[in-house]
Amino acid sequence: MQEQVRIYTDGAARGNPGPGGYGIVMEWVGKSYKKEFAQGFKHTTNNR
Repeated sequence: MQEQVRIYTDGAARGNPGPGGYGIVMEWVGKSYKKEFAQGFKHTTNNR
């Protein structure tokens, strides 16, 4: 049986180019395990 994982993502940039970043949360269904990632950038675009 395969595990189910819920994935939530968001990202933004202020200006294009400009400062920006992203965040990701992964939740395993039926378990209390969660993994989070986030990173910011001084110079990025909204298409990165």
